Amino acid sequence: MSGMVNSPFFPCMDPYIETSRMWRDFHTRMVTALAEALTPQVAPRYAVMIEESAYLLWEEVPLRVLMPDAALVGARGEAAGTGVTSAVATLSPAVCTQVMPVDETDRWLEIRTPDGREVVTVIEMLSPTNKATAGDGHSAYLLRRNRLLGSGSNLVEIDLLRGGHRAPLSEPYPPGDYAVVVDRVPMRPKCHVFMWGVREPLPVVPIPLREGETEVGLDLRRTFGLVYDRARYDLSLRYEGEPVPPFPPEHRAWVDERRARRPA
Repeated sequence: MSGMVNSPFFPCMDPYIETSRMWRDFHTRMVTALAEALTPQVAPRYAVMIEESAYLLWEEVPLRVLMPDAALVGARGEAAGTGVTSAVATLSPAVCTQVMPVDETDRWLEIRTPDGREVVTVIEMLSPTNKATAGDGHSAYLLRRNRLLGSGSNLVEIDLLRGGHRAPLSEPYPPGDYAVVVDRVPMRPKCHVFMWGVREPLPVVPIPLREGETEVGLDLRRTFGLVYDRARYDLSLRYEGEPVPPFPPEHRAWVDERRARRPA
């Protein structure tokens, strides 16, 4: 870890990455770094593959109506620039905003047998669209998740987002800001849930393989530090204002103290 930046302001997941426009970049880099961290631990028995699924989201935007410039319609119904006079009343169009499709790509990891035929473990790193209460991203993720829970593959869900709704469980999640759910095929419908707070370092989480095989450890803190350092997020993130969602009152003084360490 020598020489690593590793967020100089927060010991855990940096909440300002969640707030910023850099989440897509961070998500892509983090999934790739997790694959690099796992491969030496499972090769040559298994291969770690990055999978992805692309879809369109319909971006909901507030309706904006702009009244046209009165000069665009001349007197007596003469349309400006046409030189045509009509006895029929000219309608003045309103300028509205379309609901535009937005490209979205989900990326996750699959630990497979070298021939690619068997998926032993799927590792999901949740994105804001996965945790939205409505929308195509949320529906697509739940559909994929339900298929996995009915399959013979283990499932690990890494949730480094404080916002949004967590993946459904029968019981409430334990207290905490971040979560990892480790769902092992032999234990279903039971699973292990690891929770920790924003003041705590990212943990090493167990990654199950085939039943009876020794699980491997995925060091989230080290992987996050590598990603933060390589991307130099310390240069591009703006540690200003409250992150979204805002911190509860008991953490605000601590957050302000961390932000005060930011170089001028």
